[in-house]
Amino acid sequence: MPDAIPPFWTYWYEQGDYKNLRQGDILRGVTVLWFPQNLSIDEEVLAKPASEEGPGIEVEWTKGDWIVCTASCDMDNNRNAQVLLGRIIEVTQANLKTPNQDEFKQMVEVLKRGLYPSRFLLAEFEDSNPRFPRSVVDFRFQVQMPIQYLLRVAPSPRLRMKSPLREQFGNWVGACISRVGPENVTLIPKEKLFPPQTLRAVDADAPSGPTSEQRIVIRRPSAETQG
Repeated sequence: MPDAIPPFWTYWYEQGDYKNLRQGDILRGVTVLWFPQNLSIDEEVLAKPASEEGPGIEVEWTKGDWIVCTASCDMDNNRNAQVLLGRIIEVTQANLKTPNQDEFKQMVEVLKRGLYPSRFLLAEFEDSNPRFPRSVVDFRFQVQMPIQYLLRVAPSPRLRMKSPLREQFGNWVGACISRVGPENVTLIPKEKLFPPQTLRAVDADAPSGPTSEQRIVIRRPSAETQG
């Protein structure tokens, strides 16, 4: 009897009580802070001893699931690194802002094929408690937090992406960070494509097989050509 095929999500993650952070680690239910756009800094106040009371700096905060975007080697080489985190959101019809089930499925397919540059699709992991749902990383929402803080507050056991999915995620992070190009005002105006149109355009562009010019014919050698 053939061996049972393990669920696909077992190829994506392992879970354990890790004492370090790796790119692709998933941190669940962690509170993060960031400075607001109207930030104002009074250097005289900052120069005062911590024992003296004074007006503080207001920050914004939220609690959620995050994935480590910083390269593993950077965190290994700096125990006090500031870690770049990407926000994780569950794949639901409401979160993807799709009006119906058909468009929701099409958007998931767009994400799975990597056709949404600023989002990365993460597989669910049914074996964790609580369950980790199918999710996307939204690179447009980033925060930086101290590594030692994250190591203290990140719940265990923690999900860690396996190779080669971890490297695929790292390549996506690198591509998002290193994107370069001309200013938007110099570009040819683009038409908005919705998920069905995107999939049709990609599928229509994909080769369906060898053309007549690419086909070759393999014939059995005749008796005259056999040695």
